[in-house]
Amino acid sequence: MESISKGCVLPDGPIHLLIDRTGLKVFGAGEWLQEKHGAKARRTWKKLHLAVDADTGMIMASTLTGNDVGDPSQVAPLLDQIEAGIASVTADGAYDGTPTYDVVAGHRENVRVIIPPHVTAVLSAEAENNPSQRDQHILSIAAHGRLGWQKETDYGNALWLKPRWADTRPSSALACEREASPANRPKRCRRGNPQPHAGRGTPGLRSPSKYRRVIC
Repeated sequence: MESISKGCVLPDGPIHLLIDRTGLKVFGAGEWLQEKHGAKARRTWKKLHLAVDADTGMIMASTLTGNDVGDPSQVAPLLDQIEAGIASVTADGAYDGTPTYDVVAGHRENVRVIIPPHVTAVLSAEAENNPSQRDQHILSIAAHGRLGWQKETDYGNALWLKPRWADTRPSSALACEREASPANRPKRCRRGNPQPHAGRGTPGLRSPSKYRRVIC
């Protein structure tokens, strides 16, 4: 095994790979002025595509694209960056389709691909005599339902291991940095017990929920 940074060691042996993407807001030089003067500007987003080792959470590969780039198109660029052996590739339904399976098969042999087929997915012409991995997923879901398929493939466990970046909602890199700081983490306050400095009429004090997030 090769150490790539202090406390960070490359996985040894075939890895179980999780592939997903998240949105990043691009902050321009005039962002502060826009907020200060209330000027509205068109938001710019980028897609960050990541391949992560499910066992360690280590980011094995990444690509950054425009928001209009399809997710399946980045599977090949991600796999190109990985030298370690791959036991399986897991992704969500956005990556479903024969092209994704073909890309994985073209990079590595005997790699298990675990992607939930679309509801409208149909079997291939060779499904009766030589079913592909995707055909097998479709047949399994038809026989056992999606929950049964998740249990059979450990798909639910794989998604449970997904790190925070795998949320599908667009996120701000700046917000992530602020959130990482203990001093800036939101505090939970009970309703009717606001922070001492929270003034009357503060929007956060009118939350209907039992707990609310108040930035202090």
